[in-house]
Amino acid sequence: MAIDKSCLETENQADIDTLNWGSCTQSIFEATYSANSLCTDRKATIACSANLPDLNTGTIPPGTIVYPEDIGVPVMATAQEWKGLDGRRYRKDVPDTTIWGVGYNGQRNVGTQYNLCGTGHCAVCWYPNASQSCFISSLDTSSLSIGQYHGGFLDRAGKLWMFGYQYQGRLGDGCASANGMEFAKETCAGGTDWCCVQIGGGSSHGIKTDGSYWVWGLIQDGIHGGNQDNVCYSSPTCFDIGITDWAKVCRSAMGTGFSVIKSDGTMWWWGNAYFGAGMHGCSSNMSSPVQEYCSATNWCATHIGAASHIAIKTDGTAWSAGRNLSGSLGINSTSSNVKSAVQEASGGTDWCAAGTGYYKNTWLKNNGTLWQAGRGCNTATYCSGDISSPVQEITSSTTWCWVTGPDNSPDATWGIKTDGTMWSWGCNSNYQIGAVSAIGCCTSSPIQENQSFTDWVNVKHGSNGAIAARETF
Repeated sequence: MAIDKSCLETENQADIDTLNWGSCTQSIFEATYSANSLCTDRKATIACSANLPDLNTGTIPPGTIVYPEDIGVPVMATAQEWKGLDGRRYRKDVPDTTIWGVGYNGQRNVGTQYNLCGTGHCAVCWYPNASQSCFISSLDTSSLSIGQYHGGFLDRAGKLWMFGYQYQGRLGDGCASANGMEFAKETCAGGTDWCCVQIGGGSSHGIKTDGSYWVWGLIQDGIHGGNQDNVCYSSPTCFDIGITDWAKVCRSAMGTGFSVIKSDGTMWWWGNAYFGAGMHGCSSNMSSPVQEYCSATNWCATHIGAASHIAIKTDGTAWSAGRNLSGSLGINSTSSNVKSAVQEASGGTDWCAAGTGYYKNTWLKNNGTLWQAGRGCNTATYCSGDISSPVQEITSSTTWCWVTGPDNSPDATWGIKTDGTMWSWGCNSNYQIGAVSAIGCCTSSPIQENQSFTDWVNVKHGSNGAIAARETF
């Protein structure tokens, strides 16, 4: 299988000339691809393969050349695709990505068309419906955020897109009308330097790659980190709150508080600390960031809802504060308000994620098990009464990898398993369970979403519905 030397130069042409499926000779190529031609950066190796290797494993460096038997020409790995030396592209490294919405959609807040949701009820989606089809292959699936009546996400180029209720400037598109946008539009700020979007009740927040902090929509309770109140911005506006080293950030979808972990492991809060959820010892509004009460330096995850706040440390311990309805904080108590961080009752050291709700909270362990505390009729546990310490969900599955809770009542929780399936449980008054058979009911056992897809990668629950992302290769 001789390779034309006019197309590819190598230090060992004789080895290349004799390549076949039974010979996997290693050779060094002049193999970095630039401007559709080979240049002189000698970094790549050659290998034989019956099938084209998967670039998504992260084990194949750009510049590697492979001779797949089923293609018949050498192909080179670039950052996102295999490119043949004959000029053709053979496989992308970016999957097709889509957003799906479920739940109340009166203001197009789950991003689907108003008259195509479910079976006859135009304002609700009874089970996940596809939306945002124009963003296939460009969606950053990790960036989804949804609030009470609007949502947003980033694309892979770093652009920021919003959908839902325009009222009070929530979409950052320069408009403050009472219209619902079912398909996302780019904010009027533009740019490809966005790295985070967080959506709340009446306002939206974004962070850029330079660490700058931007706010738009209705400003209340100091939620923008400044001293203004009841002011609307219809386009993203930059505020200096003294933080540029963001590590983790979380915003309540109902619009109460804002929690951030900095790169030094400290955790800070601003906005309305209802019921003490700010973990800083009080329940008043904070118009600038205030550090949590114990000044710990090993926080690694933060999750906030309308009433409670769960945070996880690098040692795997989980801590809660806020309103402890039905024992939802998991601290073996039903105390009404907790204003500083209290460790969950089991003292576990292997927690990795959490989801907050109004009457229940959810925790995820490194071993793939899922645990809940709170109002028993809404939790995925054996118990029917209130639960004040974490109890494992009823199926005892060890394959959970993602969980998100509702920001407000009614309580519906969503989870994703390692096989890509997505499940939900709790109360379904806003049709957000995702299964037609559960309309108007509460379920204490996880139910798979109606269409049984196996490629879900992210789900976020707002106060009225949920949005989720699929990656299809």
